[in-house]
Formats: sequence, structure tokens, C-alpha cells
Amino acid sequence: YSKVIALKAAADRAYFNRGNVYLSEGRYDLAIADFTKTIELEPGNIEAYNNRAAVYMAQKKADPAIADLSTAVTLNPDYVQGYSNRGAAYQAKGEYDLAMSDYRKAIALNPNDASVYYNLACLYSLKKNSEESCSWLQKAIAKGYNRWEHMKKDSDLEYIRGSVCYKNIMAGK
Repeated sequence: YSKVIALKAAADRAYFNRGNVYLSEGRYDLAIADFTKTIELEPGNIEAYNNRAAVYMAQKKADPAIADLSTAVTLNPDYVQGYSNRGAAYQAKGEYDLAMSDYRKAIALNPNDASVYYNLACLYSLKKNSEESCSWLQKAIAKGYNRWEHMKKDSDLEYIRGSVCYKNIMAGK
């Protein structure tokens, strides 16, 4: 029985790992199938829900991504990545208040994740609130966010790009 259990565990991980390979190759239907099989074999695997949600987001399907990420955070209410990624899915749908709630939960659980601060900066820019957007962008940089070229091109920051605060941030002031 121990060998059978070990083989089943190996199969769970094999489906999961192969799903990641398919995801990285852009073979989304195969990735979804493997993550789904992983979930069937191991219903509590929050990473499988998270990664299947990543596939859905790559396909621009926010609703099934939100469903998977909701399951992940239900299974583990301290799953920071689940809140962060669900926030991004809500943001993609234009559901900014729900996105903000998830980003803030992610920060409460891990106050050092610079990317979540950056996501809040983007969210406030999309909501046309330049003061809050700049404040969160400064916090992101203070936490170590340093993707300067991305910040220059990210369409989510378009609203604040002409503001004094954005120009000062980008100039290092």
C-alpha cells in the first residue's frame, strides 16, 4: 500500500509539473487538463487552483480564474498569492473595489510584497486618483519594486504619467 500511495503522490505532482510546462509553452488546454487532474487527485492543492487560474487569466477569462482563486483562499485563508492574483482578476474585470479589498488583504498577510503595492498604484490610476496612485507607487518602490521600464510603459499608469508626482518618482526624487 505504501508503494501505491507513493505512486499516487508522484502522479499528482507529475500532472501538476506537466501542467506548469504546458502553461509556460502556451498550451493552455493541456495545462488546464493537467491542473484539473491534479485537483481531482488532490482537492486541497491550492497551487493547482492558482496555476489553473493563471491559465484562465492568460486566456483573458477572469470569471473562472476568480472562481479558482476563491477556492484557493477558502482552502487557505492565509494564501497571499491567492488574494493578490484574485485582485488582479477582479481588476481585469473592472471590479476595482473587489480588487482593492483583495490587494489590501494580501498586504495585511505579507506587508513586504512590493508587487501588491504596485498593483494598488495601478488600480488607483485606473480609478483616476493620482494622489493615491503615486502614494502606492512610492510605497512599492520603497518595498523594492524596481521594474522601471515596465513602470514607464504600463498602460495602467497612463492617468498619472503626466503628473508631477509621477515625474518626481521616475526622476528619483
